[in-house]
Amino acid sequence: PAGTSLGVGNSVYIKVSRGSADDTLSNLSLEGQSVELARSRLTDLGLRVEQRDQGSRTVPTGAVIGVESTASASVGDKVTLIVSIGDKVQVPTDAFSASVDAASAKLDSTGLTVTDQIPVSRSTIERQIDLEQMDITPGDVVGVQNADGSANFGAWLERGDLVTLVYYDPSLD
Repeated sequence: PAGTSLGVGNSVYIKVSRGSADDTLSNLSLEGQSVELARSRLTDLGLRVEQRDQGSRTVPTGAVIGVESTASASVGDKVTLIVSIGDKVQVPTDAFSASVDAASAKLDSTGLTVTDQIPVSRSTIERQIDLEQMDITPGDVVGVQNADGSANFGAWLERGDLVTLVYYDPSLD
């Protein structure tokens, strides 16, 4: 600490600041750059970098769409890069436990196409989740499927992908 006296032979560690990164974010023109280059430029300024993926019809995969933060940042601040994953859409997590109609509307509005609905029994569902704990009632959606098996709530899929909703049907119990 400042004002502390040290004896002869004691070591002193000095940390030299890189200075403030204030007012530099807007000047970096990160939009359109590769995420690797943008990350490097920000970490060189002493900033902590996080990444949030987002689908984009216009920005190529792996390029920066924008920066999620204020216009300026100081050394040690967190800056979030919004990075394109291409023309993909995210399966809405709030479609889980929604009615089939509501879930269909949510998926359709994101750019996915619901082509089928599969009813499943309580025992089938409870192999993976607890109906009561998750507050699942008859007719609620408990899963989403696509041809390659990559669909699940929160997953990124190609715009226009065909998906099937899986819902709880107590008549199958």
